[in-house]
Amino acid sequence: MTASLRQKIGQLFIVGFHGTHEKDPWVLDLARQITAGDVGGVILFSYNIQDPSQLKGLTSFLKTLAPEHKLFMTVDQEGGRVQRLSPAQGFQGFPTAAALAQQPLDEVARIYRAMAHEMVSHGINLDFAPCVDVNPDSSTCPVIGGLDRSYGSTPDAVVTYAGVMIDAFHAENLLNVIKHFPGHGSAKGDSHAGFVDVTECWNEKELIPFYQLTQQKRVDMVMTAHIFNAHLDPISPATLSKATLDLLRSSGYQGIIISDDMHMGAIQDHYDVVEATLQALRAGCDMIILSNNKAAAIGVETFIPSVEALPILIDALVKEVQKGTLLESRIDEAYRRVLKLKKHF
Repeated sequence: MTASLRQKIGQLFIVGFHGTHEKDPWVLDLARQITAGDVGGVILFSYNIQDPSQLKGLTSFLKTLAPEHKLFMTVDQEGGRVQRLSPAQGFQGFPTAAALAQQPLDEVARIYRAMAHEMVSHGINLDFAPCVDVNPDSSTCPVIGGLDRSYGSTPDAVVTYAGVMIDAFHAENLLNVIKHFPGHGSAKGDSHAGFVDVTECWNEKELIPFYQLTQQKRVDMVMTAHIFNAHLDPISPATLSKATLDLLRSSGYQGIIISDDMHMGAIQDHYDVVEATLQALRAGCDMIILSNNKAAAIGVETFIPSVEALPILIDALVKEVQKGTLLESRIDEAYRRVLKLKKHF
């Protein structure tokens, strides 16, 4: 089947929603969008997950709606404070990256295979992990080092332990996403809450894990950060910066670059989401996350999650292509990368 322009654009989005069962109103609306081929994937949050049986039923239902394009079924499951499949909901629960970086590699591999197996057996096929942000000794980053999400203060430690996670995931047929390019570990703020400038604290060594892991051909996607670094781009944050994303491409990486959530405060505080998405696609992002999660938009009082957020954005981007302000060749390039990875399924 030949995809329409609208379907090609839709395949570039991973969208969040509210609901837990197939009869929930938002899920019914989302189901129609998936059936039309207008959704590339969905992201699940804790409020979408009640228990193992419910999760398996929800993921199975959504996947059956997309036999042609398949569906990325995604979560943030790192361990510690960042795990959507939690013990409170009847799942195993896993340690933080910082804790596992103190353990023997064979034990880490065992733990990460168990994590991956649990996700895959409940319908998840892509995890937004590992976090490969370096945590400098002086870092006070509240959302990386502050939550023990980094494997250490050196690129070597990060590459070693993140590589174990990646290999364990692949052994269980689970796709990975390394994050947050070009490095969020030295940031002194939280990009969920607003603008974060790392110009004075970022170090080039933060690029090393991204370069090494992608050059080893072990990475399925790379997620961008919404941080601003005037040394890399004096105007735009990384997600919207062609100069920054070109660093990753020039290192040889040809896979999918996916944005961090466009509903986060760092974007919504300064940009209209349509304009930000347009800029991200032009800069080189191949996929876009729209979480519809108010917790991602800390301080953005006007933000209202909506099942119509994705259709409205697709409509706007179709018009931009028709006007010539967004090249269809850029959409086609990104769409080809998405289809290539979905062949994994």
